[in-house]
Amino acid sequence: MVLNANQLSEITIKITATLTAEPLNKSLNLWMEEMKIPSKINLSKSHQSVEQILDHSSLLSTNRNGCPVICSSFEDWIKSPANQPLSPNHSNLRLATNFDILKAEALLANHNDYQLPNNLVIVHENEQETDELYQEIFENKTYIKHGITIHDGDCIFDIGANIGMFTLFAQQICKNARLFSFEALPDVFELLQINASLYGSNAKVFNFGLSKHSKSISSIIDQHNIEKIDLLKVNADQPQLDILAGILELDWEKIQQIVMEIDQITAGIKLKQITNLLQRKGYQLVIDQEVSLADTGVYRIYARRNNRLNQFS
Repeated sequence: MVLNANQLSEITIKITATLTAEPLNKSLNLWMEEMKIPSKINLSKSHQSVEQILDHSSLLSTNRNGCPVICSSFEDWIKSPANQPLSPNHSNLRLATNFDILKAEALLANHNDYQLPNNLVIVHENEQETDELYQEIFENKTYIKHGITIHDGDCIFDIGANIGMFTLFAQQICKNARLFSFEALPDVFELLQINASLYGSNAKVFNFGLSKHSKSISSIIDQHNIEKIDLLKVNADQPQLDILAGILELDWEKIQQIVMEIDQITAGIKLKQITNLLQRKGYQLVIDQEVSLADTGVYRIYARRNNRLNQFS
């Protein structure tokens, strides 16, 4: 069947170029008119032509019913970060099995990346804070002390995930962990999202905090059909009592372990308020304060249920 010009739908020709491509407009319009094909031409200039292919939100990738075009000199194409071999700093990049190495390199190229002592390459904000988090989480194992344990297949909530260091730690030691990570600050969340994508396909990340209101622990439990939370880790700027108030009575039994950092001075919370609540809910508690945090009002509460102890004893 032959279609006439009136039966043809308009196609969009989307062009991304590393060089001046405006002269193409006139030639393309001339040829499309000659062939009687209704068309529209969109042009953007980019120095990252390969990244345009990899980025699902780019001008090229979103052109589902048209014609994508890349205009690039050979030199620009070769120099693209996504076409480069892994840099020495990225040579030990251990990725989730379903993650494209080119996309990983493109993400790292546009952010401040850093290689941890265990050879994981991450994106972060500053070296000092990252080193402190690494020592706290990976070396000191702060969140699995005082009888707190995590195992393969566990469901873990990371509230106040920051750039995702604890999320990465849990992914490294727990096979097939089901992780839910929450970070309210948009800039920090972007780093969390990248780090979680690089190393764990089972992590779900959320750009909001949790409280007793619409976005609460119980609302997440309901939305994702969660039967059990093996570890609820809380180190967030939101008031801790407000976070715990978002747990419905019927959901408390689903939460096996809690590790919570509280700052009595900054948050204006009495340690006794939290411990009384957790004891009423049936948890055994250990209260810990690091020597370096003496007189700061910062404590960690480790809470666990007896059935968790019996299950893995």
